[in-house]
Amino acid sequence: MPRAKRILTIVAVERYGFLVKSMAAALDRYGETASRWISRGTTRRQVDEEYRGRVEEIDRAIASARKREDG
Repeated sequence: MPRAKRILTIVAVERYGFLVKSMAAALDRYGETASRWISRGTTRRQVDEEYRGRVEEIDRAIASARKREDG
């Protein structure tokens, strides 16, 4: 689950405009922790194809759910 929280934070902040502070609060973490997740995740995505794929998968799942909600 910790990895999922990190990826969700990256996607929410980078692709959907959520504030780091808001994501940290929602996940019961400090803002510095969420900020660190984003920084490390951004770096990791550049060098780890599998990790990049997981980030893309989460983004597609969110986008698909949003389309269904919007009707």
